[in-house]
Amino acid sequence: MKSSKGFTLVELLVVIGVLGILALGLLATIDPLEQFKKGTDANTRQSAIELVNALNRYYAVNSAYPWGVQPQCIGGIPNGAILNTMSICVTYLINAGELKSTFSEQTKIMASLSVTSPLGEGVTVCFNPDSKAESLAPPTKYDSLGAVKVGCPIAGGSCYWCAK
Repeated sequence: MKSSKGFTLVELLVVIGVLGILALGLLATIDPLEQFKKGTDANTRQSAIELVNALNRYYAVNSAYPWGVQPQCIGGIPNGAILNTMSICVTYLINAGELKSTFSEQTKIMASLSVTSPLGEGVTVCFNPDSKAESLAPPTKYDSLGAVKVGCPIAGGSCYWCAK
């Protein structure tokens, strides 16, 4: 009898099967789609903070928000709210030196932001998070206008994260 070195086909298939099961378990744990959503939420959150800071800096210098100086900025404020109509205001803030010129290129992020300016309460920028982790985070407790909403945070709900 001859002794041969190596693995049989069955042994190789068993090892490949075990590695496949381990890989599936790892993928389920990591959840790449959730990781992508968390990255998008982090980018949107940073943009919301940047926009609030720019609007507050503009207010500090001019004693008015851009829509108070340039009415065409939003075409009027219905009930004190500005919802997803900020492109002219963003251009105005860029020209005033309050935002970087690349901010206007973030059209998808700008479309997800809800900007409100209740009378006498400053300005609030909110967004509805996509990721489960951000939806369940304690700061995600507002409605789209920046008021605290009862029952938040909840996963996949209509609770918003807001920068004030």
